[in-house]
Amino acid sequence: MAFKRENRVADEVKRLTAEIIRTELDDPRVPVFTSITDVTVSSDFNYADLYVSVLAQDKDKQAEAVEALNSAKGFLRKTLSQRSVSYTHLRAHETRGNL
Repeated sequence: MAFKRENRVADEVKRLTAEIIRTELDDPRVPVFTSITDVTVSSDFNYADLYVSVLAQDKDKQAEAVEALNSAKGFLRKTLSQRSVSYTHLRAHETRGNL
């Protein structure tokens, strides 16, 4: 099985975004235990969809964290582009299914 470039880029975006959230994003709406569970990228590399999970009892915390990440997408996009990966659009979503 060939490992597609989109998968390698998605893994790199996932790793870098998790690091940026943990070390540089200063938003109280994003809890310490926020995880990027999956990343998908479009074939033209213009879009990256981030799937977010929050370790919390309250489902509203996850929605609030997703909203905060969507509002910080300019910062995330700029920081990712400085580290190697550039995207026109970043979108955060709640974790889908049972990932």
